[in-house]
Amino acid sequence: MVIFPGASAQKIVVGAHFDGWDVGQGAVDNGIGSAILFDVARLLKRYSPANDLTVEGVWVNGEEVGLVGSKKYVEMHYKDSIVAMINMDTTGSPTSFSAGGTDALVPFLERIAKALNGFSISPSIGNSAGTNSDHQPFMLHGIPTIAVWGKLDPDMVSHYHDLGDSFDKVSKRYLSDAAAVASVLAREMANSPVRTAPPPPAKPSSSCRSRGSRTVCANRRNGSSTDAGAAAPSLPRRCVPVVADHRTVSLEISVLTISARSA
Repeated sequence: MVIFPGASAQKIVVGAHFDGWDVGQGAVDNGIGSAILFDVARLLKRYSPANDLTVEGVWVNGEEVGLVGSKKYVEMHYKDSIVAMINMDTTGSPTSFSAGGTDALVPFLERIAKALNGFSISPSIGNSAGTNSDHQPFMLHGIPTIAVWGKLDPDMVSHYHDLGDSFDKVSKRYLSDAAAVASVLAREMANSPVRTAPPPPAKPSSSCRSRGSRTVCANRRNGSSTDAGAAAPSLPRRCVPVVADHRTVSLEISVLTISARSA
């Protein structure tokens, strides 16, 4: 784990699993994700070590046998103020982002995709709530998750989970592209987040009346009634990150991209 303390205890988690299927070398799944996360940490340390929010890089084990490491991390840290989790799993040269089913993230990711015009990133943001990777335990605790989707060569895909998943398949260019994009994404989320809180419970209206120890409110639209004393359902936390200064974003993108590609 690597931690960049921020001005706030609220944090962005960037994660990757370092285990792989034992029949191969686990180079694509998920050696490249682990390497990208290492480079994200290197770039943040050099160019943006101090941010508004804390940034935490987490390498976890046991993804291939049931998300063991990420489940344990969430079990230990779900009460922390985690704004979002960015998952790096079998990540190629970035072509799109996924908001993981959190609608509020889509506008932010669209702006990031547009700002990263030196890459072939689609402005169309995916928003499906996928499973079976280390973002899943976070998502199930109401924490917004982001995936970086990317281009993989045919031989990188055809040997998924088999003995052909070897280091000769890895593209250094894809690693550099993904490290630059993920670094910008993590930095922007850590410096321009806006958290939205669940709406407060509705106050009893004049149509409410006491009934013993309870307050019952009539619904004027359909004639039904509700118990105002019933516990409100818990709502997942959500955040709406925004880019505050596109000139700063452009500068950071150019610096981080040049550094990653020259590494």
